[in-house]
Amino acid sequence: MFTSATIKRFQNAKFQGLHPQTDVVGMGGSLKTGRFVIIGLICEENRVVEARFRSFNCIPVIAAADWLCEKVKGQSADSARLISVDDILTALGGIPTSRLFCAHIAHEALKAALNQATEKGILQ
Repeated sequence: MFTSATIKRFQNAKFQGLHPQTDVVGMGGSLKTGRFVIIGLICEENRVVEARFRSFNCIPVIAAADWLCEKVKGQSADSARLISVDDILTALGGIPTSRLFCAHIAHEALKAALNQATEKGILQ
């Protein structure tokens, strides 16, 4: 059902758990449905220096969020905003159609965190 890339990322998630010094937090999905992910960013000098996530969801949500957190580390806001849902799907080797929302909610959480950082003037 899931690719080996997705399973490996899920089993070895390195970026789980929000950092206590997180500057901004973005959420994707819905607390009401229980399908959500939260991504927290620490930013310095107009770059993302740390990205961590929290989710109690399924394999592809955790894999997608973990990949995103690894990908944005060290990037500017502009570079991080260029990451697409298709990039997530490619990195995970695809996910079943019934689970495509997982990549979307992880992406939504990242966008929300980046937008919040911009609003606060932490990132440009």
